[in-house]
Amino acid sequence: MPVERPREPVPPPEGPRETGPQPPGFAPEQPPIPPGPPVPEQPVPSIPPEPLVPEPPVPPELPAENPPSVAGDSTFAAVHFEYDRWEVRDADGETLGRIAAWLCEHPDRRLTITGYCDPRGTGEYNLALGLRRAQAVRDWLEQAGIETVRTDTATRGEEDTLSKGPDDYWRDRRVEFSRQ
Repeated sequence: MPVERPREPVPPPEGPRETGPQPPGFAPEQPPIPPGPPVPEQPVPSIPPEPLVPEPPVPPELPAENPPSVAGDSTFAAVHFEYDRWEVRDADGETLGRIAAWLCEHPDRRLTITGYCDPRGTGEYNLALGLRRAQAVRDWLEQAGIETVRTDTATRGEEDTLSKGPDDYWRDRRVEFSRQ
């Protein structure tokens, strides 16, 4: 049977003891920090200022309603988008509703949805953005009950622009429809 030895008392720790929360502004005393060795001054290299890059102009607001399509068929009017965006605007719900109704009335027909962009951005970026816009419209039509097998999506990026300059870029940010 092991023999138990009496434990030796442990001395209290040296220094201040924590006794719980302290009043605001209370700080325990600390010894001053001795100054370090002197640091020799070195010249700071001058950096030439970077040239200012002008911000791109703020695009004009889109018209509240879409202009009629070139063919004059308002059922298939182009849907427009905000700058660098692919979300379908509430204002385009009526146009997309007419397209969904036409597809319901013609169950044997298909639709190609083609996305376009304004000329800003790289060609690769604009192709991807145009496709996102076409897919967003396809998703809207799917939520309206149109099967996605009846729609094809395509992108033309910044090809086939309609604008004549920056004030008209809103015309290029669009999705067009072609019936099959």
